[in-house]
Order: sequence, then structure tokens, then C-alpha cells
Amino acid sequence: MSDQPTAQTIGTHALAKAVEYADKAHAHTVSTYGERAFNEAKAAENIRFAQLYADIAKAAGLLANNT
Repeated sequence: MSDQPTAQTIGTHALAKAVEYADKAHAHTVSTYGERAFNEAKAAENIRFAQLYADIAKAAGLLANNT
């Protein structure tokens, strides 16, 4: 038995992280005007992380289907 995570485990974790960062990005879009520039930068950063984790989840899913 191996201690290495399976592709399914990696994909599940990555998908959860993608949702987490998407939620954070959304939270930064609902802000007061004075914080707009900061929040736009934080939202963009969180969107990039969400996209990265979504790509990891997609790759893990493809890997799981090929094994």
C-alpha cells in the first residue's frame, strides 16, 4: 500500500481549493468604493489561483480516467 495520493484525491483537493479561491475573489468584488483598487488586485489574484487549481483538478481527472 502506498502513501502517495491518488489522482482522484489530488483532483478532489484541487477542486475544493478552486472553489475556495473563487469564493474569495467574489468576496473582494463586493466592497466599498474606497477599497476598490486593493480589492480588484486581490480579486484578480484569487481568480488566478482558482484557475490554477481548476486546471490541476482537470489534469488529475484526466489522469484518473487513463489509469
